[in-house]
Amino acid sequence: MSGRNQHYLPASLIGGFGKPAASGKLREARVAVRRTVTGAVDSGFPKAETLAFRPGMYRLASPPAGIDPDLVDKLWNPVEIGLRDLVSRLAARRLQPGDDQLLFAYAAAAGVRHPSFEDVAADHQARQGLPALQGDNVHYARVLALRNQLPVLPAWRWRVLHNPADAPRFMITDRGWMYVGQEDWPTHGLLLPMGPRVAILGYLDDPGLPPRRPAFEEHLDLCQSTIDYLNAAAWDDPYIELLIAHPDDRNRLAALPDHRNLRINALGPYRNRKSVGLFDQKPGRAVGTAEDLKPGTGQDLQPVIVRITADARASGAAGDGVPAVRGYGCWRRSAVGMARWAETAAPGYRT
Repeated sequence: MSGRNQHYLPASLIGGFGKPAASGKLREARVAVRRTVTGAVDSGFPKAETLAFRPGMYRLASPPAGIDPDLVDKLWNPVEIGLRDLVSRLAARRLQPGDDQLLFAYAAAAGVRHPSFEDVAADHQARQGLPALQGDNVHYARVLALRNQLPVLPAWRWRVLHNPADAPRFMITDRGWMYVGQEDWPTHGLLLPMGPRVAILGYLDDPGLPPRRPAFEEHLDLCQSTIDYLNAAAWDDPYIELLIAHPDDRNRLAALPDHRNLRINALGPYRNRKSVGLFDQKPGRAVGTAEDLKPGTGQDLQPVIVRITADARASGAAGDGVPAVRGYGCWRRSAVGMARWAETAAPGYRT
């Protein structure tokens, strides 16, 4: 139900990363929080429900006659109502029919819910020579971007990533997702932590990848070095306000290393298998190169991903002398590159 404080990251999802409350309600779970405005970790452990919201964030100021002012906020309800059980099934590797559609819906919504969507919209408008969207038009753009993204995500490849019990837990930003990739390869994907021990990874399909499997059928365990890298890289997203972790990981959260200095296991990011990158690219072939951009192949988003690569390199994300093995992570301080997710959701979404 919509209220005054409208969350852009579900409180129940945040609570799943924390220490359970006596009430059993995930939104009342306590978490450790590091804030970008200070760079410091909170001295206490706030409740999940007190984070990642804005008063009336999605409320329409001038809705058309007969339209609920909270219509946009209520778009998230179908997924949020069953989110706790969905994450439990995902972590237990026991998804049931229909869960793939719920995960697609969650991922699509994640791309448009964060406050930074307004910056994405302004960037898109500016490159079209148009003024930034204002007021309710920003929310209409959210709805259009969500609608455009929903049919696209099933065409991507999706796998489920797990943190074994002896490895560090995932942390989550208030944005709820991050770009991941491998340096010098144009294909990049989206990592969405769903709990402290499970995440989903989506990336563009490509003929250079191994045979495709049904979405979310493949479950893989990550190496500790990969988890350390992803947690450290998440802190570098210039659009986030918070990085959230389990209270027992407070010291780890406060002392995150520079991800550029970290190294991934030489055998690849996954346990018990040798792999080339997060997406299992074939050795010696850069996936998603220009020759793959053929009309009608279902790779409509590929030009956007290639553009991300160019933007990131222009901003210094590559070529800094650090070995390529480090390259699983979000773009370093690339305002343009980090903004592309919502645009890939809706190229030309103008209202």
